[in-house]
Amino acid sequence: MNTGTNTISFTLNNIGRIGINSGVIDISLKEPDGIIIYSGSQPFAIAIGESKTLNVPISISSLKFGNYTLTYTQSDETRTGNPTNITISNSATIAIAFDKSSYRMRETANLTATITNTGKFNLDPSTDSGVSVTVSVTVARYTNTQTVSVPVSDHGSQFTYAIPIPETITAGQHNVNVTLALPSGSSVVQSTKFTVPESSLEIASSASSGLAMTGQTTLTAGDTINLTIENTGGVDTTYTTEKLTITDIKGVVIYQGSVTDAVLVGEKKALTDIQIPSQTLYGPTYLKVQIRDSKTGEIPYLYKTLEITGLTATLQTRTDKDAYLKTEAITGITSVLNGQFGIENGSLKVTVNKIKASGTGQFTHFLPKERWWPFDESFGVAVGLDGFVYVADSGKDQIVKFDSNGSFITKWGGLGSSDGQLKYPEGIAIAPDGFVLYMWLILPITAFKNLIVMGTLSQSGVVMVVETDSFAGLMELQ
Repeated sequence: MNTGTNTISFTLNNIGRIGINSGVIDISLKEPDGIIIYSGSQPFAIAIGESKTLNVPISISSLKFGNYTLTYTQSDETRTGNPTNITISNSATIAIAFDKSSYRMRETANLTATITNTGKFNLDPSTDSGVSVTVSVTVARYTNTQTVSVPVSDHGSQFTYAIPIPETITAGQHNVNVTLALPSGSSVVQSTKFTVPESSLEIASSASSGLAMTGQTTLTAGDTINLTIENTGGVDTTYTTEKLTITDIKGVVIYQGSVTDAVLVGEKKALTDIQIPSQTLYGPTYLKVQIRDSKTGEIPYLYKTLEITGLTATLQTRTDKDAYLKTEAITGITSVLNGQFGIENGSLKVTVNKIKASGTGQFTHFLPKERWWPFDESFGVAVGLDGFVYVADSGKDQIVKFDSNGSFITKWGGLGSSDGQLKYPEGIAIAPDGFVLYMWLILPITAFKNLIVMGTLSQSGVVMVVETDSFAGLMELQ
């Protein structure tokens, strides 16, 4: 059926024993909302055994979606008939499909709308002008309306649309409406959603030497680390570094930086380039990068261990003779054996600390009588002539004194650069008469792996503590 005039046929068969001379068929047609749009009667006469067809013209000015009801009653001179109702559906289904599950801003979403006419009315602009399909995406400020023909069929009609995703769109799910509309204003609407993901940042690293920098990476002092950032999400964002550091094995920060910038969706760009300082200590260093995404608040990170081929120096220290008169000056001789990298702006500090000496000076093995002393990275031990044992407790930045039985006597030091303070003493030796001497190199960066203490200072008697960082102190025991 269509808009305009439709012919409805009724087939009559007289299977009775008398002819009908004054029969009538009363016909009405109701719209889906119950309004009668046609009502009429069709008289007929039919002889015994005769069969005939009555064609009744019914006009429909404008279609609506829903169920139409055709009602007819057959009566004649012998009886009054009962009404019969026939439902005539005007319906359609809309199926929506996208070419992807999600989209980024500035991409194009390709939508296919499949409309199937599941009713009994042909939806054809040639007979019902103004049948249209409208696709609307409010967030994208997109609307497309076209006149369509949707005939009655088991197979749907497909319509495709290319929807630009604007750069003003926000992350989340967004509505899409597809509307099949008739000139009467009656319509069928199908809705769906498409997704725009949040921004998502990924940090990657490479080296100027071409290394992939996966796992632990070996680099040379002076090499450059290239850090990149990529936005694999759906919207643009800005970011700020929460942490951007390289520290050596002793916790010394050899690089610290900060970056704030924007990154477009799908963009991979340079985050920063870091040159490993030329005075970096040989051994492992730790790269830590944390970036805060201003849109999501997420903090992606990159942690990587870098094995650096850098400064390797050995410190040797001694006195020019084994014993001195109290009136003599003590001469300490220190040798620095350096590797392939030059040491820049280095300095050497020497401190002498006096202690009282007694005893034979014989070295004896000792263990605590009751419990172990809680050392933290002890790198040096020496025995004085008085039998006392001195330990360079490097991890706690102090010197600890024990008697010959291993019992604690006293300690001194502590982290700092004031008198009486140390930082990470790594070697110790005892002179015959009980003086304490400690010396260390000052470098921009810790530069020594192997520390060797050679010789003692005589008459004045010294303990030599060699330290490899920039703090020093002086303390005299009473």
